[in-house]
Amino acid sequence: MNTVTENIKCACGTVFQWELEDKDPYFSKLYKPDWCDACVERIDAETAARNAIVETQRKEDQIARNKALIVSRIDKATPSLFRRTDTSHPKFNASAWAKIKGHKLTAQTPWLGLVGTAGRCKSRIAYLYAADELERLTNSSISSFTFITSYEIDDAVARQNAGDFVEKCKSLDYLENLRVVDLLLIDDLGKGRLTLAVASELFALFNHRHSHELRTIWTSNSSPEVIAAGLPEDMAGSFAGRILESSKIFTFK
Repeated sequence: MNTVTENIKCACGTVFQWELEDKDPYFSKLYKPDWCDACVERIDAETAARNAIVETQRKEDQIARNKALIVSRIDKATPSLFRRTDTSHPKFNASAWAKIKGHKLTAQTPWLGLVGTAGRCKSRIAYLYAADELERLTNSSISSFTFITSYEIDDAVARQNAGDFVEKCKSLDYLENLRVVDLLLIDDLGKGRLTLAVASELFALFNHRHSHELRTIWTSNSSPEVIAAGLPEDMAGSFAGRILESSKIFTFK
């Protein structure tokens, strides 16, 4: 095979040699370079820089879309009473919110508990915190979440044991979803009728979320030990232990 050497002048003025081990005009035209090695490196670097800018903008646009979507979903899921929370209102517990809003949930402590008497803005702060936490999680994807009260768990358990097959299936799906969502907010934990069926469901719910380190926000008028006291003896200790182990608890005086 013959080797042909040709001098080529780059657009930058540099003259360089190009070798082709074939005299076929088709291959010569197809593979003949237009730029010297230095210009190829420069063009590659400029192309990589432009692509990096485009990719950065794409990611920023995706984050913006995620945030807009999650804000809309949070707004729909939040009860209207708490949706209208004004943090500058004189009756709002601003000092408690100032302490809690900067707290970060971690794999070691993925739960947040707000405990105290009624009228101290526990629920309002829980919903505010949940919204902030969800917005922090939307950089790459949108997390699944559910906001409920303990009474809704009672109702779901009651429907699960009802005779209507369709309602039973809906209840089973609903309770299963509570176990696996990325973030769950339970307001007024410990209130309602703590029947054996409800106690078993609560234990299963908290046990699953504890095992999988899933973000959980809960409010209650009582401490975990007091809540657990209403459960059957074989569940009470483990239930309280899981809450205490996984939660950062803020007590409202």
